[in-house]
Amino acid sequence: MAIELSKSLDHVQFGDDFDLDLRAYELRSRGIRLGLERVPMELLLLLIERSGQLVTREQIVERIWGKGVFLDSDNSINCAISKLRQVLRDDSERPHLIQTVIGKGYRFIAPIIPASVPSVSVPISNLLTQRSSIIGREPEIEELCGELRLKRTRLLTLTGVGGAGKTTLAQAVARELFRDFPDGIFLVDLSAVKEPELVVPTIGQALGIKDAALLVLDNFEQVITAGPFLPELLATALSLKILVTSRARLRLRDEREYIVPALAVPEPAGELSASESAQYAAVKLFVERAQAVQSNFEIVDENAPAVARICAALDGLPLAIELAAARVKLLSPQAILSRLDHRLKLLTGGARDLPRQQTMSAAIAWSYDLLSSAEQRVFQRLAIFAGGFTFDAAEKVLVDADVLDEITSLSHQSLLAIREGMEGEPRLYMLEVVREYALDRLESSGDAEVMRKQHATYFLELAEEAESHLRGPQPAKWLSRVEEEYENIRAALRWSLQNDKINAARIAAGIRYYWVLRGYLTEGISIMKQILAESQDVGWTLRWKLLSVAGNFAKFQGDYQTARNFYEKGLREAQNAEDLTQVSLFCRGLGGLAFEQGDDASAVTFIEQALAAARKSGDGFGISASLNKLGDLARSSGDYKTALPLFQDALAMFRQLGRKYATAITLINLACAEYGLGDYSAAQLHFAEGLSMAVEAGNRIAGDRIGISYALDGFAALAAQRGDGELGATLAGAAEHLRETMNFNIERAEHSFRNNYLARLHTLLSQQDFSAPYELGRSLRLEESVALALGDNKNGVF
Repeated sequence: MAIELSKSLDHVQFGDDFDLDLRAYELRSRGIRLGLERVPMELLLLLIERSGQLVTREQIVERIWGKGVFLDSDNSINCAISKLRQVLRDDSERPHLIQTVIGKGYRFIAPIIPASVPSVSVPISNLLTQRSSIIGREPEIEELCGELRLKRTRLLTLTGVGGAGKTTLAQAVARELFRDFPDGIFLVDLSAVKEPELVVPTIGQALGIKDAALLVLDNFEQVITAGPFLPELLATALSLKILVTSRARLRLRDEREYIVPALAVPEPAGELSASESAQYAAVKLFVERAQAVQSNFEIVDENAPAVARICAALDGLPLAIELAAARVKLLSPQAILSRLDHRLKLLTGGARDLPRQQTMSAAIAWSYDLLSSAEQRVFQRLAIFAGGFTFDAAEKVLVDADVLDEITSLSHQSLLAIREGMEGEPRLYMLEVVREYALDRLESSGDAEVMRKQHATYFLELAEEAESHLRGPQPAKWLSRVEEEYENIRAALRWSLQNDKINAARIAAGIRYYWVLRGYLTEGISIMKQILAESQDVGWTLRWKLLSVAGNFAKFQGDYQTARNFYEKGLREAQNAEDLTQVSLFCRGLGGLAFEQGDDASAVTFIEQALAAARKSGDGFGISASLNKLGDLARSSGDYKTALPLFQDALAMFRQLGRKYATAITLINLACAEYGLGDYSAAQLHFAEGLSMAVEAGNRIAGDRIGISYALDGFAALAAQRGDGELGATLAGAAEHLRETMNFNIERAEHSFRNNYLARLHTLLSQQDFSAPYELGRSLRLEESVALALGDNKNGVF
């Protein structure tokens, strides 16, 4: 029934907690003012006046804009309705307040209670309505509300870098706690307060003499020396609680700190569907903010990977994501992603009424300007690190600075974050947008090149130390360490390629086994080609290391002519130098290449020459590797009886030498020969040992991915032999996908092995029945496929 909103009527109440104050022209919820603009407010008044009746779109236009006014009425009405639903928390699919009558208009369906005064007494508050919905912060809000309800918690500080969403989160928590504080909730924004002595009167003006209240102090970082006043205030108002937002903790005795976390982001390397990506809070925020500027924006399978990578590249930082999303009006997500090499130029255009949030640069500059000159200098220089750093690295790279106090202060002020690194060692890092700002300041300071040189020197030493460990009996720890520092090593290598070619060659030689084991074939060969083409005077030892591995990489990728050029060049130089160990190395390379090209006679000749040279020089590794290659030649032709003792001899020597990953690959080769002889129990034992050895790296896989792919083939063959076609197809798909991610061309002996077991699988499964598990295997993460194989090893016994 329609009601008359007369001048004698003060208030109209509806829903669970909404109060429409007609005299003040305000809508409130639990005493908090909900700031509606004129158009949605007038629309709400019209709907309530005609409660229960259909209000047509024509009536809305006439009431709000008048007749004869030119405007996009459909879009304007839709925006007003959308704003109303957002403020009233009304679901368009299951409305409880405003019903949409498709093609006609709208109807207000909630009961209305006219009242001359508010019927419910509520606490007072100066909190404004939230401007937009809060995405992905439900766990934090629940945790913080629980903390503030504890008697022991009276001073709680939310810390985080600029743009982390501290203010939004604090206000959301305050709204949730509205009924918990009978004397009200008071927000004091200190962003305009420059002098610490003005904090006390500013707070006093807002709070008055209230006791059982919650005081929210926003932007405390610039008046942080006023912090000691807060315990005095709490001592005089025994039921008062204070919630602070600050980029730096206040360092007060009774203060409890809560570091505002980033929003959850997908793995940047993952290929998630739209529905999978949309489960992440960062992606949800991007989509909602994108729709605010382009109403028809949707996340679909085609743009989901780009959106996921944008959110990951921005470290889940809410302000950065909002600013990036605002660009969808002109740029596709793919185009936004391509511009993130210059984040600060892209991340502009924020709200004009929030000066520090108009750009990411402004948000970070606010923190930077609060630093001392010594802190600013260290902040600039730490930007030289890519992907984080240890305190030890910072001390050695920033050689002329005593960095302990400054790094501690920067971490307290949220410009450095800390996470757990290897073996529990703290690892510091900057968010990428913060690092870009710091790099700009470093360039302006004139110290950038000095810092890059010192950085490159430190990581050259690390790369050379890693080389011998990666070949040794315990490579997993160092493989993980190089992985952790790889972005820094990359940066050092890029600088050295431009400024010090010999150091570039030393770094590349030091990490060449890392490239092999991680499957970074394309990146590795590209760098080695550049070094070998531009640096002729790096010394024989370095050249041989790079020529050998560059030849292997080219062979692995099927580029046989390039591989031959590298191997032959290396062999000529080794022969001229009369270095039999290197002669053996390059003969093995040429023998393996001839084998892949089907020239078995040449392959045997080269490998036998390699074996002879290794024996003459006493090169134990060369002897073992040559025997292993001869075994591969034999098994590829089906001569498993000849192959078996060759693999056994090579295995025994590799074990004795402590060459872990060489041992792993030889175990897998031996298992293939045993499988060919029908000794499935022995094959299963050795496939399992080889796979376990290849993946051993603590809590995550960082082992020999080429070897892992061949072991997965081995378990697929065992499953096929047992008649388990689905498992065999799944593991076959996983093995193939792993090689594709490395751009690795399967070798001849393994190709023959794979073709044999695939033929058996196709006798067990129709093409249709084969495809589903095969595609499932291709979609598995590496950890999942390894767990599947090793789990089957426990269950499927021959």
